[in-house]
Amino acid sequence: MLSSKGQVVVPKTIREYLKVSEGDVIEFIVKESGEVVIAPAKEPKLADLYGSLPPKTAGSTENLEKVIYESKRERAVRRAKEGK
Repeated sequence: MLSSKGQVVVPKTIREYLKVSEGDVIEFIVKESGEVVIAPAKEPKLADLYGSLPPKTAGSTENLEKVIYESKRERAVRRAKEGK
């Protein structure tokens, strides 16, 4: 049965066969023939994720030193407020 939110109830026998439970991710795969297959979603491998985010530049050493200084200062202020 398809709900008004587009959710599908997977029968218990199918959940058991797929070895999935509440919170697991499943995917619907449409084959060229038009057949739809349901399967547990595979966990992505680290190699599969490579290049999925744009590279970040490290910036200059001066910027890094500034960030470290600000972080230490903020931590010291927080600790002083906490009485440590």
